[in-house]
Amino acid sequence: MRVGGLGENDVEVVAIGGPPNLIAALERGQIDGFAISIPHYMVPVARGNAVMWVDNPAGGDPSVDPFLMESILTTESYAADNPDVVKGMIRAIRRAAEDIATKPATEIRDMVRAAFKKVPDELMLKGIEACAMAVNRSGKVTKPMTENTLRLFGKTEVTADQLYTTFTDAYF
Repeated sequence: MRVGGLGENDVEVVAIGGPPNLIAALERGQIDGFAISIPHYMVPVARGNAVMWVDNPAGGDPSVDPFLMESILTTESYAADNPDVVKGMIRAIRRAAEDIATKPATEIRDMVRAAFKKVPDELMLKGIEACAMAVNRSGKVTKPMTENTLRLFGKTEVTADQLYTTFTDAYF
């Protein structure tokens, strides 16, 4: 809504809770819409209870493409004291992104099924395919990513320059 020029008086933003609460509130008519990550937004669409306005993983809104879909954050002191842990986490995220982008969706589904027990197989596969389009396989952060992410989330307390300067590839 922020990227589209809507203000505080145009839309009422409410905190509802996690994905099941959002989906239930939408399907009961308690809210008119929501934004959430893969694969949760696909559930009410698949049920015929919602329409998708923008498909961000597929680049549906070029004003926020690319953005920081996944991030790893820590303090400078922790990174300095634990470089092997930080490097290991980065390797894990990069490997997961590479797997998601290159392996069959069915193989990824089987790896993560336990975390998404209630998501039907068809939605799981669609979610993984959507995620494959959006993951950052390099793990590198660019200034346009920081600008788009801040604009998407309406963050004004930090500038893109401030956020971008916190990225380091020293642990790659």
